Amino acid sequence: MLKVGIIGCGFMGTMHANCYKNIDGVEITALADLREECAKELAKGTNAVIYSEGYDLIENADLDIIDICLPTYLHSEYAIKAMEKVKYLFVEKPVSLTNQQADAMLSKANETGCNVQIGQVIRFWDEYVKLKEIINSGIYGKVINANFRRISPIPTWGWNDW
Repeated sequence: MLKVGIIGCGFMGTMHANCYKNIDGVEITALADLREECAKELAKGTNAVIYSEGYDLIENADLDIIDICLPTYLHSEYAIKAMEKVKYLFVEKPVSLTNQQADAMLSKANETGCNVQIGQVIRFWDEYVKLKEIINSGIYGKVINANFRRISPIPTWGWNDW
């Protein structure tokens, strides 16, 4: 049984938790969020221990996987600390706000041997896969320039406008 801890129980944390709840051999055993009510709601149907701070989860929970669903500016800080404790780490996209933060995360992963995955999933959506097939086929000629935009509303429903 793989034991998962999720740091950040907002929209993305809820999405991730719902996925984990449907994977055989995986159990959510720890949740952390500054908003205790969000963590408690997400813990329903699990035996997860609730932490009010992500660092407390990292330090105290017995986990195989830590999943970081925090605002982007917190990713590298928590990821680097988590890599010292677990073998597997999942970090929501984008990985960080700066190249320096990303480099620090990569260095820590190399140092600790932690397996890190970044949630860059959009490239696997059907529309993007099809577009890549069209471009690679050359059916419309060589692509010289392309500009694409993903149109979605600003998530004003998030914690502190994240």
